[in-house]
This record gives sequence, C-alpha cells and structure tokens, in this order.
Amino acid sequence: MAKHYIIVHNGRQMSLKSIENVMEKIKKDKIFIFFLFLGFFLVFFVFITLGDMFYRQINDLSALFNAAKDPVVLTAMWLSIAATTLSTLIAFIFGVPLAYILARKDFIFKTVIEGIIDIFDRCILWNCACDALCWLTISG
Repeated sequence: MAKHYIIVHNGRQMSLKSIENVMEKIKKDKIFIFFLFLGFFLVFFVFITLGDMFYRQINDLSALFNAAKDPVVLTAMWLSIAATTLSTLIAFIFGVPLAYILARKDFIFKTVIEGIIDIFDRCILWNCACDALCWLTISG
C-alpha cells in the first residue's frame, strides 16, 4: 500500500504529488525564461545593429537622398522586391499544398520528405540568417 504524505506549508496542506507538480512547473518555467532571455538577446542584437546604421546615416541625410535617387540603387531595390515577391509566391503555391498533404495524409515517402524539409530548414535557412547578421555587423 502506497503512503500518502501531507506537508503543511504556510498554513496550506499539500500532498507530495502536488509538490512534485510545482517543482516540475518551476523547471519548465526556468527553461522558458532561459529561452526568453536568448530571444531578447537576439532581438536586442538586431535592434542595436539597425539602430547604429540609422544613427550613422541620419548625420548625412543628403547622401541618403542622393543614393536613393541613383539608378543603380533603384534597380537593386526593385530587383530585391521582385525576387522576394516571386520567391514568396512560389513557396506559397507549392508549400501550402505540401504542408496540407504532410499533415493530413500518410504515404510511403512521407518521412523522407519531412527529413529533407528538416535538413533544409535547419541548415540552409539558419545559415542565411547568421550570414545576414554577420554582414550587418561587419558592414555597420
């Protein structure tokens, strides 16, 4: 027969099981706080980098307006906008149906396709984000 322990703390009775639940919740909260700190650190790093870039540019607004009128800069901006729009549309057209099929259906090579997506997501996209932050830091 299992023993049931009752502990009195601050005038409240708590069973040992409820104390274990509270301790588990505290452990989960510590992990949440740690990840929240890491997220804030990353956002802070991005804002500091962008803020420094804007701060340096605000001293010379005429150069900013002259650069914005340069045909090479305008071409680069429109090319960037067109490329991102096109890639977003392609990802949406192919990604949404693929996500629906992967979420709702079972088929032979489902795990292989999910593995390829995981590898792409973790390796390539994370590498692009790190590269962008490094370039911002170096060029800033």
